[in-house]
Amino acid sequence: MNENEEAPTAAEPDCVDLAAWCLAACRVATFRAPPWERLVTSPTWIAALLLGHLLLAFGVQRLAIDGPARLYWPAVLNGWAATVLWIWISWIAVRAARQRPGAAAAPDTSVVLTLVMANSALISVAVSLLLVPLLRLIGPLESWPLGARWGVWLLPMMWLLATATGLLWRVIPSAAPRAFAGLVALAAVAIAGWLQPAMFWWPDPSAKTTGTAATDEDAATDPGLKLTEAVLAAQPRLIAEALDALPRSEPDRIKVYAVTYAPYAIEDVFKRESAVVAQAMAARFGAGDRTSSW
Repeated sequence: MNENEEAPTAAEPDCVDLAAWCLAACRVATFRAPPWERLVTSPTWIAALLLGHLLLAFGVQRLAIDGPARLYWPAVLNGWAATVLWIWISWIAVRAARQRPGAAAAPDTSVVLTLVMANSALISVAVSLLLVPLLRLIGPLESWPLGARWGVWLLPMMWLLATATGLLWRVIPSAAPRAFAGLVALAAVAIAGWLQPAMFWWPDPSAKTTGTAATDEDAATDPGLKLTEAVLAAQPRLIAEALDALPRSEPDRIKVYAVTYAPYAIEDVFKRESAVVAQAMAARFGAGDRTSSW
C-alpha cells in the first residue's frame, strides 16, 4: 500500500442499534461508562432525539396542568443555544482526546453528542414519570412548599449536569479541557433549565368555568376588556386596591413581588403574555399571592 494512501476504514452499520443506545443512556445516567464500540449514529437519529425531546416536553407539560391551559407556541424557539453549546463541547471533547499522544481511539463527535442527548431524554422521561403523578395527587406546583419547588427544579438539572460532565470527562484525557467542558456543560444546563426553558403550556386564568371548561364558542365570542370611559377612570382606584391587597413584606425575609401589565387589553395576546409572566414568577420564584396582573 502506498504510504500516502489512507487505510480503509471499517464500514458502518446501516441502521442504528436502538437497544445499544438505550443501554448506553442508562449507563451514562447512572454514572457508568457507555459501550462506545456498539454506538453508531446518524443525522436522522439525532433529529429524532431532538424532536422526541420537544414532544415529550410538550406532552408532559400539558399533563401536568389540571384544567384549561394556553399553548405558548413561541416556546419551541427557546433552548436552542443550549443545543449549540452541547454540539460545541462534544466537538472540543473529541478533538482534545485525539490530540493527546498515545490516547485510545476517541469516539466521533456525533456519537458523543447523540449520547448527551439520549442521556438528557432519559432523565426527562424518568423525572416526568415521577412528577406528573405527584402533581395530580398533591396539586399544582405553586401549592407545594418552597423547598419542594426548588428541589423539583434543581435536582433534574443537577442530575443532567453531573452525568453529562461525567460522560465528557470519560472522553477528555486532560484536566484543563475537562474543567472547560464542565463550565460549558453548566452553561448549557442553565440555559435550557433556567434562562430559556421551553414552556409550552400555561394554566389559563381567564377560562370561563361553571363547573366545566369554557367552550370554544365562548372563547371565540369573548371581546375582551372594553376600554370605556368608566373603565379608564376606574384604573387608579383599581390599581391602588390591587397593590393594597398584596401581602406585606416581612422583616429579614426576602420575598419576590411581581406586577404584570397588559397595555392593550382589547388584543388578547397581551393578556396572554401577562398571564405567562405571572405564572412564571409564581412557579419559578414563589411569588404566588404576591403577584398582581393588570
